Amino acid sequence: MSTSAITPAAGAISSRPAPATRRPASRAGRSIHDLLAPLVKLVVQSEVLRADSLGCWRSGEDLLFLPRFFFQRRKVHKPRIKVGIFAGIHGDEPGSVLGLMQLARALECYPEMGRNYQLWLYPLCNPGGYIDGTRESRSGKDLNRQFWKNSSELEVQLLEKEISKQRFNGIISLHCDDTSYGV
Repeated sequence: MSTSAITPAAGAISSRPAPATRRPASRAGRSIHDLLAPLVKLVVQSEVLRADSLGCWRSGEDLLFLPRFFFQRRKVHKPRIKVGIFAGIHGDEPGSVLGLMQLARALECYPEMGRNYQLWLYPLCNPGGYIDGTRESRSGKDLNRQFWKNSSELEVQLLEKEISKQRFNGIISLHCDDTSYGV
């Protein structure tokens, strides 16, 4: 039985099984494939959502990649507000990833609510940190503090290049905090 998967190396959606070389889980027992599978399945059937990858790389035995999803209600060319929404920059904040996935599901069900927007969704900006269940990247850096500082972190380099290329009208960075009691 085949399932839909993002093929990181190709940067596209495919309907063949995920490669056997990718470990399904790691030290924290988290799997990128399992996390993103519902969103990928949604994209395969969608008329308003598309997906690909900003790039992929190996970290130990894991194949890591930065998934990118795109929403546009219609293919009609007209001025739209272009927004980048980023989640999962801290690997120990899966709530931000799940929140962005919920937004994608809502856009699929009610595409009219996004009619004036072109939305670029980046649900997992720290894949190694997510797998490991840590705030930091695999090299021990807080990626949120590495932007625009000539960082050697591959995730940051890919995201900076994307931000510069897309020239967003607005950027939203989603975070999740389970240790504070709010304001």
